[in-house]
Amino acid sequence: MLAWIAGFVERHLKTLLIAVALVVLTRVFAVGCYAVRMPSMTPTLIGELPDNDQILVDKLFYRWRPLQRFDVIVFWSRLDEKSYIKRLIGLPGEHLQFRNGNIVIDGQVLRKTLAQISSMKLPVAQWTDGGSFGDLWRRSGKGWEPKDAHAFARSEADETAWLEFRGKVRDVYYDAQGRERTDRAVSAEPVTDLIFDLDVEIEGDCLLRIRLDDGPDRFEIVLPSRGGRFELRRNDEVTLSEEGLKSLQGRHRILFTNVDDRLYLRVDEDPPVMSFDYHQRPSVEAPESAAAVGVQGSASEDVGSVRFLAVRLDRDIHYRRSAGAHYPPLGGDPHPISPGYYFLVGDNLPESRDSRDFGAVPEDDLIGRAFAIYWPWSRIGEL
Repeated sequence: MLAWIAGFVERHLKTLLIAVALVVLTRVFAVGCYAVRMPSMTPTLIGELPDNDQILVDKLFYRWRPLQRFDVIVFWSRLDEKSYIKRLIGLPGEHLQFRNGNIVIDGQVLRKTLAQISSMKLPVAQWTDGGSFGDLWRRSGKGWEPKDAHAFARSEADETAWLEFRGKVRDVYYDAQGRERTDRAVSAEPVTDLIFDLDVEIEGDCLLRIRLDDGPDRFEIVLPSRGGRFELRRNDEVTLSEEGLKSLQGRHRILFTNVDDRLYLRVDEDPPVMSFDYHQRPSVEAPESAAAVGVQGSASEDVGSVRFLAVRLDRDIHYRRSAGAHYPPLGGDPHPISPGYYFLVGDNLPESRDSRDFGAVPEDDLIGRAFAIYWPWSRIGEL
């Protein structure tokens, strides 16, 4: 038996040593494993022990692929000699500024794609099938009735049954577990840039009206259940009217956003039905936002109805620090980023120490690009 083992080891020792060497080289030079310890990227990354996120970091191959804006980066801080993980928002040679909670690059508002919006959104409120609406959602108008554990609206001619979010959307702090912090005496500022996500089942002939308030502006999209021509209204005036909407009969997921001075409308996982850029009007007071969805009846005998299966409201990262926050406020003149340097911030901005405090990070201090969460099991996924 011992002779067989010795022979096996002798025959396969070279292969075994090569395998071990490859594992070591990969671990040291190509892919790193890092534990998230702080709340600065919450809720994208959870830092609360013992269930904190463990992430994989590409330390080698990213050097042959230019870093992309909004990549999640691990880097070394020379000030306190520790590693940090933040999101890349400013590239070498750019002039970076924050205005109305948005990122401004070289004088132009930076507009995210739908995929980027989805990967960086922060939760505001959610209702799911069979649950209670609680204090944050209010139903108004005629036509509401319970049915099959769904929120159910039956439309009447020229009348609208509304489901409205009644809370104020504010820039809140998150702790390391992704919960809102209430232990600091700060003034949380109102924010805009909302993502309204609806899972609905529609029958019959009706209009689905989705409304988002953005400071002094009110945007409303009017969608006929039978498809065809839809309208976008800004402050009750028709801004856009065009064909292209598919039939909404049956079950669909509808997304309506007003992030970064751009409106998106998407039905299911298809390409956007609408992408509309606008200029935000200046607000005399602090801007506030609101969201509502309505079911409006038509003169047709085929009375329409909508079952709400899930209603979710998220917001974009708001690039402005709340008054009284631990770290200094944002704004002011454009910040020039030197060649070979990168500007990085945390998704949980009020709780993030980043380039707004210690400046842009030189390329030599970058450790790598985080690309996945590998632990815990419930959080496994790409970044």
